[in-house]
Amino acid sequence: MSRRARRGAGIGLAAVLLAAALSSEVRRVLENLYIGAPFAILVNTVRLRMNPHNDAECLTRLAASGMPFTTISEDDFPADCPVVHAVALEWPLAAKRFMTCGLATAIGAYYERGLQPIAQRIFGERVVGISDLGVRNCRPMTGHRFLKSEHAFANAIDLAEFELESGTKIRVADAWWAGDRRAWFVREAARRACDFFAMVVTPDHDAEHANHVHADAGVFAGCLIDEAALAMLRRDHAGESRTAAPAGSR
Repeated sequence: MSRRARRGAGIGLAAVLLAAALSSEVRRVLENLYIGAPFAILVNTVRLRMNPHNDAECLTRLAASGMPFTTISEDDFPADCPVVHAVALEWPLAAKRFMTCGLATAIGAYYERGLQPIAQRIFGERVVGISDLGVRNCRPMTGHRFLKSEHAFANAIDLAEFELESGTKIRVADAWWAGDRRAWFVREAARRACDFFAMVVTPDHDAEHANHVHADAGVFAGCLIDEAALAMLRRDHAGESRTAAPAGSR
C-alpha cells in the first residue's frame, strides 16, 4: 500500500472511530447539517470498503463454512449504491437474498451455533428456516440525511420469523410481548444474535422495529435489547418441559 493510500485509510478509519464515539443524537445533528455531508460520505466509503467483516478473504471463509452461495459482481449494483463482496444466499432463509459476504457468514454461524441450542433448549427441536423483511434497501439511516443504512450496503437483515422442524412458525411481531415461551425464544434469539452480528436492534428499542430484529455486520456495534425482560422470561419458563410452541404460533 502506498503512503498516500495508507494516509487515506488512516483518515477514513479515524472518521469511523470518531463517528462511533459520538452519541447517536450528536452524530445525527452534526451529519444532517450540510457542512457535515463530506464527513458522512467519507464514513460511508470506509464502512463500504474497509469493513473487517467483509474483507477480501471473506469469500474464502464463506466457502470453507459449507454454505451454498453464488458470487455477485460489484458491477451488478448501481454506482451510487454499491455492494462489495456480494453473494446470493438462500438457505437457511425462506427467500433468496443478495447481501455482503460478511453478512452471509454471520447468518450461517448464527443459524447453527446461535439458534439451534436455543430452540433445542426451549422447544426440543431445531430451527429449519428464517423469514426476513429484507436485506438491501438503498436508503439513509433513519433520521439521517447522508449517513447510509447498512441495508444500503446489503449488509443488514431484518429477522421476522423462525420456523421449527415441526412446522411451527414463530413471528417476532406476535411473540415479542406475549410473555410465554415464544417470547422467551425470540428474545433469546435476539440476544444470541449479538454474539454473531455487530449491531442488533429489537422491538424493545423503538416502534420502527416492532415486527423484526435488525441484525447487521457493520462497523458500529450495539445490542439493543431489554436484558431485564429476558431475565424475567428465563426465570418464569426455564423449568418448563421442552414441548412444542404454545398456542398462538402458526
